[in-house]
Amino acid sequence: MVGGRTFDSIICLVDWDFAAGLVVSVVNPQPGETIIDCCAAPGGKTLFMASYLRGQGMVSAVDLNKGRLRIFEETAKLQNADDIVTAVHADLRNFSVSYWTVNRSKHLELLLE
Repeated sequence: MVGGRTFDSIICLVDWDFAAGLVVSVVNPQPGETIIDCCAAPGGKTLFMASYLRGQGMVSAVDLNKGRLRIFEETAKLQNADDIVTAVHADLRNFSVSYWTVNRSKHLELLLE
């Protein structure tokens, strides 16, 4: 309820700037692709990329900060993207590429910021 009014639906907006949108347009995710977004939290770019996949594909959001990842997971759920987005708590300096060998894909995009 806001200002005495109730709403049938709520839209959650994720704030991101022009540069973040530009990165996503350069990556240009396509349905069926697997994307690894390194240093992903809080997740604006990650969720924007997930929207390009139209429910077909996978985005792994990797970040070292557990708290920011938790917020990202909550936001992904609110955006109904939690079925194609996976939060991965990891330090990329010690992270094994074997994580992604389980989900082999002909199309793999890796986003390092």
